[in-house]
Amino acid sequence: MVNGASEPKEAILFYGLTLIPWKKGKSLVREFTCPDSLAPSHLAPTSACGGAAAVEAVLKKRRKYAFLDGRFLLAPVAVETLGAWDLDGLRLGCEW
Repeated sequence: MVNGASEPKEAILFYGLTLIPWKKGKSLVREFTCPDSLAPSHLAPTSACGGAAAVEAVLKKRRKYAFLDGRFLLAPVAVETLGAWDLDGLRLGCEW
């Protein structure tokens, strides 16, 4: 979660940060989002392919937190309002 849009990237708080290293000596940062499957901006892609809004949400999270690469393992998880999960989120769920 971001404390404020004007704060530096280093000031971001992660409620999904593991205290114990997850893999390769790095902590896991879980970022959850729930895109609306029926939002006008998602309607065309989700009508053509179920889970499209979840996939797009994960791509946006990866771009947003690209500066964490190398320091943490980023695990963005997206579940659409109609229930579709992104594949990375499903894989992570299987590891828990």
